[in-house]
Amino acid sequence: MEVEKVTDSFRKPGVRILHELGAWEEGTVEKFDTLSRAEKVAFLLSHTHNTLGRCALLLDEPGQAEEHFFAALEKGRPVGDPALLVPVLSNYQSSLLNLQPQRNPSVRPPPESVKLLAEPEDARPVQKLYARLNALLTRFVTEKEDMVIDDYPVFHKEDPFLSGKLLMGMAYWVDEMPIGHPLTAWRCQRVKECVPFLLKMPCKSWGVFFFLRALLYLKDRGLLDACFSPEAFQTARDLLHWEDFVDPTSHRLIRKPNNFYQVAFAIALYRFQLGWDRSDALYIFLERMLTHIEEVSQDSGFADETEGEGRFDRYSVLFVAEICHRLREAGLPLPEKIKPWLRNCAELALFHVNPEGHGFCYGRSIGAYGETAFLEVLAAAAWAGVLSDEEKSAAFLFSRSIQNRFLTHWWDASKQSVDLWSQDQGSDSYRGKFRILGENLSLLHQHIYTAHLWEDLGFNREGTNVVSTLAEKLPHGRFIQYGSSPNEDHQYGAYFWRHRNRHVIALPLINGGLHHRHSVYLPIPQCPLFTFPKAQDTHPYLLPTFIFANGEEGCPTTFYQNIRSSFDKAGRGILEWDSPCLILIGEEHPKKLKAPLTVHTRMEFAADSLVRTDSVHIADAASANLAGVRLSLPNTFVESKSSGEARIWEVHEEGISRFEARGYFDLKTSRPPSPPQREAPHSLTLSWKLTFN
Repeated sequence: MEVEKVTDSFRKPGVRILHELGAWEEGTVEKFDTLSRAEKVAFLLSHTHNTLGRCALLLDEPGQAEEHFFAALEKGRPVGDPALLVPVLSNYQSSLLNLQPQRNPSVRPPPESVKLLAEPEDARPVQKLYARLNALLTRFVTEKEDMVIDDYPVFHKEDPFLSGKLLMGMAYWVDEMPIGHPLTAWRCQRVKECVPFLLKMPCKSWGVFFFLRALLYLKDRGLLDACFSPEAFQTARDLLHWEDFVDPTSHRLIRKPNNFYQVAFAIALYRFQLGWDRSDALYIFLERMLTHIEEVSQDSGFADETEGEGRFDRYSVLFVAEICHRLREAGLPLPEKIKPWLRNCAELALFHVNPEGHGFCYGRSIGAYGETAFLEVLAAAAWAGVLSDEEKSAAFLFSRSIQNRFLTHWWDASKQSVDLWSQDQGSDSYRGKFRILGENLSLLHQHIYTAHLWEDLGFNREGTNVVSTLAEKLPHGRFIQYGSSPNEDHQYGAYFWRHRNRHVIALPLINGGLHHRHSVYLPIPQCPLFTFPKAQDTHPYLLPTFIFANGEEGCPTTFYQNIRSSFDKAGRGILEWDSPCLILIGEEHPKKLKAPLTVHTRMEFAADSLVRTDSVHIADAASANLAGVRLSLPNTFVESKSSGEARIWEVHEEGISRFEARGYFDLKTSRPPSPPQREAPHSLTLSWKLTFN
């Protein structure tokens, strides 16, 4: 409508009713003609929204009323923050209409948030991350304990980390826009309303870590007072500490793996930075972490999750990077010994560079977390200056690929949530679906803070693709020695093979401690191409399982000696090792079988195939009572035929076409097998070949 027409309509009696309804003050009509054209438009829009807000109050629609009052204040260009003035205006208009003041303001966001929920195709990954965070948290502040994601009640089962992750997400949320933006004020008010709810939730270890990190984040950005009352801040100080999982006298972990030293260190650091504690504990924890890495990793920088039992997984690679990030955030210098450790971890991450964004692929907490592990390692390495310029550019682009994979592969748009449970290898019970909201928030946190760090380092555009250039310089195969047993009679490590320069196949030689029987820790080839093993499996896939007459079964795992790697003349990667004993299947902790049997294993990695050959030596065949050697296969392997000594399977996996095995024999009986009726062998040769598409 043209301004002149608006002005004419203003002089009509119907429009003057607005004045009688209290939308305009006395004398406003006379002042209208003195305004400029732009001011007249803003004036009319402001007071129209004000009138619509009053109508909404009369219709008992407080949420719509607040939206109109917010628009009225914004168009009218008030002195002050519109979001903060909305309750005042709402209560004032309620009193004019003889209604009760609005004591419980709606949690509906101002109209600007609708724009932030949209995800333009050309948006940067970090903008898309914030859009998804906004969608989740807008739902949470509205629904709280009634929130449901993917048909799962978020608060149905206790998650001791969730309250801290929620606050960390909300800290990013309130900091997304400038501090004076109306949306920031609205979000801060919502956080303040949710804080009592969060403080009543259970909060332990990682939950405390995230909660304190969020408090410090808010404090550093001048938003703490807007989100926390003094009473709530004091309650947090009393509740959030590290003593529930660390002995306060000895400073030893209480039934936790060694990565929890980093959690304790961070909690002690944050409490010190918040002015709550002295710095004594944080330096004790820092020294514990560095000493542990030195002792168990032979100074390689890869942390054993146990006290020398040989459990090296994703967290072993991530551990040093997390220490670096905590020191970086605190403005503390890196101990000099950390830099070569971080360099080793970064080299392992860079060995995995690929355009699809696949990450670390064996052990627990892989999948989406195997990818964010590389995000955190490479961001720390770039900040610490242990990468060359070419490596830094490749690391940034690889990180972008990981972000894009999270936004597409791991994020289910129909559920508005990550999906860790129905894809690829799935998730173990530690990250069960009862933690669905927490997993969304922790993954978003890892992506957001590393994206910001890259921007701080000056990397915010795609630039030249140096990933392929770096990939061409990498060897096809590499063995990473993680460490050795305390008496150095066993070695631990993993072999990584770059399959056609696009995917990495990992073969871990670790599986110590409680996870020794879980398939994702066994010396099984693991790769994003394969759907086996699943996170919860305890099957020794593709490993020879030796069956004895007394019913015992054992596999050559856990204890590895004489590990060596090389390349043959054809360019195939060769990995060899000795297994001096068998491990009894079904035990909670590794238990050695007394059978007089040793195994020498040779793995051959090629572009079109993977071959395993086990040479078995039986020192005393009569006393061994070996009854059979079984091979456990995934259900995607379907036996098709036999050809001489070979048995052949078709494979229903994306990257594999065929599997054949030789030398295995099994009595196929449900009863404990009796001693074999043929002459007991002194040696066996077992082999299988997996052929790629």
